Amino acid sequence: MDTLSRRIKFLSAEVCVKQCYSKSDAKFHNDVYKWELHITVPGPDYRYNPGRRRLDPYEVFRTISYLELAYQEMCSLKHNDFIGTYKKIFGNPLDTTVELISENGKTEVRIPISSKTFRFYEKFCSEETLLGAIEELKNVDRIGKELIEELKKLDPQEYEKLKKQYLGGFSAEGCFIATAVYESSYSLEVNILKNFRDKVLNDFFIGRIFIRYYYAISPKIAIFILKHKRIKLIVKCLLDVLTKLLKRFSDHM
Repeated sequence: MDTLSRRIKFLSAEVCVKQCYSKSDAKFHNDVYKWELHITVPGPDYRYNPGRRRLDPYEVFRTISYLELAYQEMCSLKHNDFIGTYKKIFGNPLDTTVELISENGKTEVRIPISSKTFRFYEKFCSEETLLGAIEELKNVDRIGKELIEELKKLDPQEYEKLKKQYLGGFSAEGCFIATAVYESSYSLEVNILKNFRDKVLNDFFIGRIFIRYYYAISPKIAIFILKHKRIKLIVKCLLDVLTKLLKRFSDHM
């Protein structure tokens, strides 16, 4: 299948759905479709060496939470008529990051975008454009699912296979809440929960209903957890206990 894509309004970006490789039972296969957000900033001459960044579904949700925090900070600086130099980074510099820069009364929020030789930024210089980007990003998951729905027209058999495989959401192959808590989709705890979902819950009708419901509400919960460190710590303690129990359960299967 050719890559399906749709541009969004407030970012130099598009939502892309394409065939990806995934690992299952120690074998790689290429029958998985999922969406990504591709941000592209033109190079210095608008032709060569552009900055590009790909965000998976979880990184998009992290970016939303950081942009919302940056928006609150931007409003506070403008309300207090701040004049001077101020910089704040939201997130881990090695992961999804949002920066707020204020100099001489001008404030902007930016998302770093790198190329091979340059560092670019997707910039928002007003509350209106930043709010527009936040609202647009909140719709990205819906857009990605709509694009995958187009598989119905292109390849109905492939679509039905994927619909059965992904149950509650094509983009939700990960665990948003656990990934928000452990800050990695590859941690041991996240993999234990994924394994329990795929090999236990997925085998039962009630389990499949639970998976659908979980993926409908978990993105918003994950964003809430990212904003509140105490709640994140409480959820982590609960998940630590749960994953230890699930590991013991799987070891005795």
